[in-house]
Amino acid sequence: MRRLFAIGLLAIHLFNIAGYSLLFQYFIYQTDTNLVARLDLNQYRESELIQFKIPISVPYITDRPDYERVDGQVEIKGVLYTYVKRKIEKDTIYLQCLPNRATQRLSKARVAYTKHVNDLPQSKKNQTGSTIKKSGIFSEYDFKTIDYQFAAPIATANSYISYLSCAPIPLAFDVPGEPPENRC
Repeated sequence: MRRLFAIGLLAIHLFNIAGYSLLFQYFIYQTDTNLVARLDLNQYRESELIQFKIPISVPYITDRPDYERVDGQVEIKGVLYTYVKRKIEKDTIYLQCLPNRATQRLSKARVAYTKHVNDLPQSKKNQTGSTIKKSGIFSEYDFKTIDYQFAAPIATANSYISYLSCAPIPLAFDVPGEPPENRC
């Protein structure tokens, strides 16, 4: 009985240390996966899209006049946005994004739960100063990236490559005869 009680207390302690963070991370992952699946099926309203215009300075970039589907997230002024479409024109990238409210709510709930569990004071709107935030285990290594896929052209030109063949230079040369005698 004591052993079962000790195992139960240990399980509760381990959940308080890292379990809730992993649980919230799993819920955030599931909501992001569901949102991406809905976006892939075009189940969103065009009126909800927010367009960001980002100037870029990249030489030799090709224009893409039509929007293309892209995945990723960005946080701007505390609001989390999920990429939907991207268009590249001359020196500007146009990103159309949806506010990701579900993930935003889960992130706020995780912060509130962390403050409650760790007995941190609840922050007020007019309070200034830094607050302690316990983040996930791998959050500092969790970098969001955009995957680019480049494809080679289908039709390739026939090319002929000719190689010059030559023997390597020998290290020792054969002497045709004996050297002359040295007379002084």
